[in-house]
Amino acid sequence: MNVQSRIVSGLALALAACAVEADGEAGPLATRRVLAVLQAGDLHLSAHREGDAMPAVEPRVEGGTIVVRTLGAHLLLEELDMRLGDVDVVKTYAGTTQVLRLTGLRLRLGTRADALAAWSDDRTAVSGAATADLLLDWSLRTRDGDAIPLATQRIAGAVLDVHVLNVAVSDDLSDGAVASVGSTVAGPVWELGDITVSDLSLSLVTTEGEIR
Repeated sequence: MNVQSRIVSGLALALAACAVEADGEAGPLATRRVLAVLQAGDLHLSAHREGDAMPAVEPRVEGGTIVVRTLGAHLLLEELDMRLGDVDVVKTYAGTTQVLRLTGLRLRLGTRADALAAWSDDRTAVSGAATADLLLDWSLRTRDGDAIPLATQRIAGAVLDVHVLNVAVSDDLSDGAVASVGSTVAGPVWELGDITVSDLSLSLVTTEGEIR
């Protein structure tokens, strides 16, 4: 099991007991914590053309950040910014193949996500589910290599599951917070001409401490 897998496993175990609602105390996460996205992230989108399934759109997670803190009884996800790798969307019609080369992909939080906090007994771990809009920026790469920015896509009402652990979860991570964010959004989220992209699924792990 690699370092990132151990972090994910430790985070899951630590947060399994989160069931105590915050009682209004500041808690250990009252200050803003900026955490970097590990490349353990995953983003998946289904694609269809005129109702026929196409290969899934799965850009690589190249990095990014989230900002989290607690305020009274709430867990706040104040920022989420995922930088994604380029991806090709290939469609075939009447024996002709067309490749849409997508670049400059970035998924970010459109509105602050505010969740009711559930704390572990020792108040080192907190979790919550919040609803917020996500924004997807993208550009189209031309045959000449130019990138043409296109309209930002809004993904409304995404439910985000946020989990934060305030201590190191293994010997491979120095002291600091670890957090995970996951979400699934059913239905269409993006139109690429005659291609409909739908059913967003994302999961990512972030860390404030240094990976050794």
